[in-house]
Amino acid sequence: VVKGEGDDYKPVVSNSIQVTVNESYSIIYELNGGTNHNLNPVCYALGTKIIVLHDASREGYEFTGWSPAVDKNMPAQDVTYTATWKANSYNAIFDANEGAWKDGDTTKTVPTDFDAEIVAPANPTKKGYDFVGWYSDESLADEYLIKGDDGTAWTAGKKKTQQTQTGFLAYAKWEAQYHTITFNMGNPTSDFDTTTNQMPTYGG
Repeated sequence: VVKGEGDDYKPVVSNSIQVTVNESYSIIYELNGGTNHNLNPVCYALGTKIIVLHDASREGYEFTGWSPAVDKNMPAQDVTYTATWKANSYNAIFDANEGAWKDGDTTKTVPTDFDAEIVAPANPTKKGYDFVGWYSDESLADEYLIKGDDGTAWTAGKKKTQQTQTGFLAYAKWEAQYHTITFNMGNPTSDFDTTTNQMPTYGG
């Protein structure tokens, strides 16, 4: 209170608020094609001892950690954490579908990683038939033709990028070979006494 000369005592009220501002720093995430966990913080306050980072996720990959590792005492500066990944491994299985390879195998297994190129094995063979290509379904319908990265039928030596989560099974399709047979009807000098037909070598 303040006592004024000739005045009654009057209270003087002082209102004050003390505000403490903590400096904060940003956390930057380099995800390399992945998706961050929604609980991971985007900043932290000065004096924070340690933060907990949850795993990121990415289709076809196993999360292997953040780089660098989180410090026990957070630095007084912005920080960047990079997600590291390991591609999941799968098998691509090729079924010769009544054909075979030179070594006698009727199937071939090609280990592959997600998002990696697979080189198709040598084409199998089947007596009396031509190899058409690899198909993703036993029905061998046109829409199931597997194409290489060049957009054409995936055959020996061609590359294809593997982007499935479970590997795949490919089936060989065959087309019967045809040969021309000319029948002589008894008069070798007459064009009208011969007939020509195409016959499959085997089956058909």
